[in-house]
Amino acid sequence: MRSKQLWLLAVLIITACRPAPVPEIPKITQQIWKLNYTPALSWLGPALSLCTFQQAGTGLVVNELPAAALGTGQDSINFRWGAPDKLSGFPFVLGYDDLIIIVNAQNSIQNLSKSDLQDIFNGHIHSWTALKKVKAGSTGDIQVWAYPEEDEAQALFESVVLQNTFSNKSVSIAPDPGAMRGAVAANPAAIGILPARWLDKSIHAVNISDAIAETLRQPILAITPAEPSTGQKSWLLCLQRTINP
Repeated sequence: MRSKQLWLLAVLIITACRPAPVPEIPKITQQIWKLNYTPALSWLGPALSLCTFQQAGTGLVVNELPAAALGTGQDSINFRWGAPDKLSGFPFVLGYDDLIIIVNAQNSIQNLSKSDLQDIFNGHIHSWTALKKVKAGSTGDIQVWAYPEEDEAQALFESVVLQNTFSNKSVSIAPDPGAMRGAVAANPAAIGILPARWLDKSIHAVNISDAIAETLRQPILAITPAEPSTGQKSWLLCLQRTINP
């Protein structure tokens, strides 16, 4: 009887000393998506982070490139504002944005015509008082701001508003929308152009009295080199919902 008890005790001791089984960790396949976007869409950063975090096993390599440089990487997803002249790949519309005219917050002007804008941006009108539409706070020489010629906002503005007549060599150049917004916010006599999603209280949007607003609305596109995978479709839908609450 005693020997049986000793045998049971030995079994219990051996069992208790065995290490607990280590749970098997599921393997997660890591996939990296290369992504390019233009400066006009750098505000997408938080939405990209949120939707990628929700996509298990996915990471991003992100580059900011001018519109003219998009499409050079055949394995990249390209984000751009407005469709290129020659569209290749599979486009997905995330939403829309409008090109707007902006002035300093102190500038009281509310409306400008297409003709006014042509005269201002081409250097035919040099002061706000020459427009005979302004009140105190917007006097002085007009400081005109534009983007580099390869920028999609600049190309759209020149095509639709200036009708490809842009000839002012004395304009100041902003490299991106953030710099444009800051420059106009800093000078009461400044004027510029901006994608509407960059608008804040530091600047003031001006209505264009001519019926061209719809022409200045452009799609926000994500262009994949091949048909999107199931994971990419889910990710793109997340982005669409996030930027259009």
